[in-house]
Amino acid sequence: MKFSGAKTEAIAAKTGVTKAMIYYHFGSKEELYKAVIQRPAEDFVNAFGNLELETMPPEEALKTVIKVAIAHEISHPHYGRVLLHEAMQNQGQYFKLTGWVNPINRVIAVVERGIQAGVFRPVDPWLAVNHTMGICTFYFNAQANMRNVQPEFEWFTPEAIDRFTESAIAMVLAGLKA
Repeated sequence: MKFSGAKTEAIAAKTGVTKAMIYYHFGSKEELYKAVIQRPAEDFVNAFGNLELETMPPEEALKTVIKVAIAHEISHPHYGRVLLHEAMQNQGQYFKLTGWVNPINRVIAVVERGIQAGVFRPVDPWLAVNHTMGICTFYFNAQANMRNVQPEFEWFTPEAIDRFTESAIAMVLAGLKA
């Protein structure tokens, strides 16, 4: 496990607390890192836990999943970068702490159900969910780079987010529809 690049002194200075306070509350830099991985994920897992995906028609369930995923990205704008860092720096060692396995498996089940019902064409459900996750997150995780392509684009206005959400839904459903 690597925590290079994150000095406790710098974290304390940016957050306005003392280094001793960080160690008092978290015990170690590793425990602080675990909290950073887990806390935003709890919101995501709770949002998905409240969805009755199993009772919704597959198309409606997938639309709902995309809307919830994008809303989570909006409310946790830096979390995607934390997870990308986790994948690159620690090879996903701490990803299991997110609790995302169950929500991801529920979305896979939605795609499988859609295939069985003939609503979605035969695809690999695991890959379809990976593509869907990419569509929902790339907009937020790459916007700092993509601003160089279209500097005038307003990324986070309500109108832009609505356009993005509708576009993401249309793209995913167009790729899956039978």
